[in-house]
Amino acid sequence: MKLSIVIPAYKTEKTLDRCLESVTNQALSDYEVILVDDGSPDQCGAICDEWARKNNNIKVIHQSNEGLSGARNAGIDVAQGEYITFVDSDDTIRENSLGDLMIELQNHPEYDLIEYPIFRFYTSEDENIIDFKDHVYTDLFNDYWLKNKAYAHTYACNKIYKRKLFDKIRYPIGLKFEDVYTLPEILKVCKTVATSSKGLYYYYSNPDGITQTSSGETLAQLLDAHVGLFMKLKAEGHYKWKDLMAYYMHLVNIQCDVYELTHHDIILSDIRPGFCLVLNNETTLKVKIKTIIINILGLNKLCILNKMLHRSRTSH
Repeated sequence: MKLSIVIPAYKTEKTLDRCLESVTNQALSDYEVILVDDGSPDQCGAICDEWARKNNNIKVIHQSNEGLSGARNAGIDVAQGEYITFVDSDDTIRENSLGDLMIELQNHPEYDLIEYPIFRFYTSEDENIIDFKDHVYTDLFNDYWLKNKAYAHTYACNKIYKRKLFDKIRYPIGLKFEDVYTLPEILKVCKTVATSSKGLYYYYSNPDGITQTSSGETLAQLLDAHVGLFMKLKAEGHYKWKDLMAYYMHLVNIQCDVYELTHHDIILSDIRPGFCLVLNNETTLKVKIKTIIINILGLNKLCILNKMLHRSRTSH
């Protein structure tokens, strides 16, 4: 089974060698690396070409700048593998992670997608690992998206997909947080998703990256990507209220940030979650307090209080 590894490269001349060293050290028997030089103004294009000269498994695409989505889409278009994965050119993968995961996929051809652990914001004060138990999901929105909280780790990079999932799906051009828009669409054409305890993706902290430089407008895009799906799941009416409300409170945090940074109208519906999260031992104290405020005063008042609190802190 062949794995296509798509790596967009843009303004990452300082980290691209590190990334490629980790990718080519994965003990894969059959693979291709598709480097997409997305019109990078630095030496990325030359570095890509040099690696391709040294390694026959590497091919290079040079294109004008289309952003991360456009670069990933260009890689998808030419991918020859039965499976495909994405790696950002400022990140790395632990040795043999992809090799171990491909063995698992070979043993389980029914898996359409497999997700593996990710070390987020590596090398920063906020670094943390999202790890997984070995588990198989067939009720993808009830169990994987809601109960497993996949909505909180929609990253494209710590997953291996069957290439055919992208036959009619591409990443949206011109939008930030493109992963959030795309993963639900992929799940709609999946039958089986697995999570694995094997492997580790190192998502390096990048002060110039989307997550670290998110403005109110880009966070508004993130919120918009989630709200439509949330309302659809709520309207279907067959999901556990506790899981649905945990998703809702995840969106409440984003809505509060968007309101504080932009003062745009609140687009998330004002829903009273009840006390299912307040009484849940797994719920953090912050979420419990926010849930109580929403139950009593509503989402609009919570957003106002949150903004006032932050103003008060920054004025001291």
